Amino acid sequence: MSEENKRFFEEFDFPNYDDWKNAAVSALKGVPFEKVMFTPTYEGITLKPIYNKEDIENIPHISQDFPGFNPYSRGGSVSGYKLNDFEISQNIPYPITNDFNEALKNDLSRGQNSIRINLDKAAAMHEDFTDDDLSGINLCISNLDDLKSALKDIELSKFPVNIDAGIAALPAFVSLISAAINSKELKGTLNFDFITEFTKEGNLPDNFDKFISEMSAVTKYANVNMPDFRTIAISGYEWHNAGANAVQELAVSISLGVFYIRQLLEKGLTIDEISPKISFSLAIGINFFMEISKFRAFRIIWSKIIKEFGGNEESQKVHIHAVTSEREHTKLDPYVNMLRATSQVFSAITGNCDSITVNHFDKEFGLPNGFSRRTARNTQNVIKYESHLDDTIDPAAGSYYIESLTEQLIKSAWNEFITIENNGGIISEIKSSSIQNKIEANFNKRLENIAFRKDIIVGVNKYANIHEKPVETTLDFDRNKLTEYVKSFDSYIQNRNTENIDNLLDEFEEKFNNDEIQSISIAADALKAGATLAELYNSIPFDAPEFNEVTPIYLRRSSEVLEEMREVISDYIALNGKNPQLDFVCFGALRDWKARADFSNDFFSVGGFSNKIYDGLSSADEAISKIDFSLKRIIVVCSTDDKYAEFLTEFAQKVKSANSENFVILAGYPKDMIDTYKAAGVDMFIHVKANIIECLREIYEVSGLTK
Repeated sequence: MSEENKRFFEEFDFPNYDDWKNAAVSALKGVPFEKVMFTPTYEGITLKPIYNKEDIENIPHISQDFPGFNPYSRGGSVSGYKLNDFEISQNIPYPITNDFNEALKNDLSRGQNSIRINLDKAAAMHEDFTDDDLSGINLCISNLDDLKSALKDIELSKFPVNIDAGIAALPAFVSLISAAINSKELKGTLNFDFITEFTKEGNLPDNFDKFISEMSAVTKYANVNMPDFRTIAISGYEWHNAGANAVQELAVSISLGVFYIRQLLEKGLTIDEISPKISFSLAIGINFFMEISKFRAFRIIWSKIIKEFGGNEESQKVHIHAVTSEREHTKLDPYVNMLRATSQVFSAITGNCDSITVNHFDKEFGLPNGFSRRTARNTQNVIKYESHLDDTIDPAAGSYYIESLTEQLIKSAWNEFITIENNGGIISEIKSSSIQNKIEANFNKRLENIAFRKDIIVGVNKYANIHEKPVETTLDFDRNKLTEYVKSFDSYIQNRNTENIDNLLDEFEEKFNNDEIQSISIAADALKAGATLAELYNSIPFDAPEFNEVTPIYLRRSSEVLEEMREVISDYIALNGKNPQLDFVCFGALRDWKARADFSNDFFSVGGFSNKIYDGLSSADEAISKIDFSLKRIIVVCSTDDKYAEFLTEFAQKVKSANSENFVILAGYPKDMIDTYKAAGVDMFIHVKANIIECLREIYEVSGLTK
């Protein structure tokens, strides 16, 4: 035995995997080991109950991987977060520049260290718009003065600036460099991923010349003038929110990246000019270890891709921006979103992400106020300063579980990527709806598991709070401000030197196809002279493409079905001042009915029902004598199977005789007696394998609660 593999205390016997498995099988008392101890995932990966050294012995990257070295599973920096802190890059979704500026200055002085700007698409792309065209959640920037107002008194060289204008990326980019005192010092990212943007809209152009030319122009300019600024940000996050699992999110993101690289290579850029300008926005899901492994796997796959393109080692690194999943946000018991975010941020930091956005816990209700922004921001600060998670570089390295899961994700995502490539690439797959259909199937499986409570959403399909109060943390935004903004825009348009602007825009258009870098400088002059972002966008010299309908992707929150059902209960409470009530009829001693009554209470709380308990009943006659069943009731019977055998048939028959509209629910599922109990009048059985959504819908209908 080599010294390296020598085990201490060899005179003692050590248990091996077989010893552990035999002990586990014995503890399961006949329950199949494989059924209980292995966990299937949406990614098609089966998780083992334990992982050992043997599980990572043949993983190639482990023996050669250090932080900052290829293949970068442990991050792209040799110093981890010691010298290069992760960015706390929070959204401030305020549409009016003064409000945005005030909030941004406040948040930058209280822990946020990165600026994130999401432009209103109507203001940025339309030369004429009304207040109804404005989203009310994204920043209204139609000209350079607007952006300067939003960034007033902020030293841009101190903070990375991340700007998203959808497909109007070039005007947004030009406005940013025009607003900066020294654009060479700018750090940050232009969020530009037009394929995802068009797929969200359900329309894909028949050619991408205009958009690739935009991407090429800003990338060439940044390579010469802005060494620390990225010009492409591919959004796997949007595909995740549409329902993608981790493998699908990785594969689509990689495929999009490869598509853009190929297009830009044809524009004369080299791989070492393209790759460092790419960032990826990936979602942080709720499966803690899967997400850590996903980020690690992505870096390894991307380094392999760039190596194949001939990129150098620096180009093989990748910038990952992580965003907490909106798909897993809930409107019910929304404060739990804060807890979800804590776990998600932990995953992102452990996964060595470069920047993180925590969605405000009340995002689904409206604009966040100071409290919402503070809790989202401080979720990251607590983990950074109080949990000391960044004290050690890559603390997840060497975990049998994480390393093995990382390797499985690499293989699965790579195979999915190759499938996309073999089928003609990402554009072909989107046009055929192949990717969208796979994502749809994955999301539907998730919904099925939620309905059967195989997947638990705390506060939604389990541990529901039937007395929760409306959220009061959103900002009371006055939409009249949007009307005033439109008026100010109209005034701005009327008070300009249009001749000078037109000349500059004509010069920009003329230069664009033969001197992209110079054209960006001319575009900046046009904005400084008073041109709007929309005018600049419309001056990019390409004919408007034809658009073809494709299956769109859109945000689908896992909890939406049950939330819509609970809205019916909210209407009932508003009308009646209380929750609808079920009658729990409990037979026997406390030990006979308590467990099933607790189960039933949790089950029906999901639907917003309260209950009244009639307990200690010893017979059907006693129950009939104490409860007036001539009034229509929904009755939940709770006891043991043995007690049911004694009285249930008689009880159900008498309840139905008293009022045929009475609805009888049995807590439990005594297999041998189902037909007998149904014949006696039992209408529903609730148990751990019941579809809670179908059960609640039926009870809503019986109760007259449907809209």
